[in-house]
Amino acid sequence: MLELRKNNLISSNYLYADRPHNVKKAVAPKLDIDKRRPLVIMAGTHSETRFMMRCLLESWNFEVVETVGGPDSVEIAAERDADLILMDVTLPFDESLATMSFIKSNLPDNSVPLVVVSGFSRSDMIEAARSHGANDYLVKPLDFVGLPDYLGSMICR
Repeated sequence: MLELRKNNLISSNYLYADRPHNVKKAVAPKLDIDKRRPLVIMAGTHSETRFMMRCLLESWNFEVVETVGGPDSVEIAAERDADLILMDVTLPFDESLATMSFIKSNLPDNSVPLVVVSGFSRSDMIEAARSHGANDYLVKPLDFVGLPDYLGSMICR
């Protein structure tokens, strides 16, 4: 256990002192999609964000394929029968909108839900994402306790 020191090392007890001890843990949703793990495509330009989301999703029993964006996402979604595309949107926002439009227009029957994850909460950005094919728009920081059930509900639509 670390001690509180002058060099800003803080004990783990200090970090969680204000957190209630009965915090609900995120649990994988109960899904019955042909008895297979739901496939989520995690699209985004930042490898660190994709990695973090991959770790979380796999701990909730989702299968995850990472892509940088557009053409890769469409190809994988079509080949692998994807259940959901999560797209981490960053700046420049116009490029992200073009990628969303490309993904949705090139998927057969627009059957795969596209959910945007972003740190930007401006209403004009949310509306633009929806008008370019996003089924929903989640603003960071995400509620990791409710996220597994939310993703399950998007897949089972």
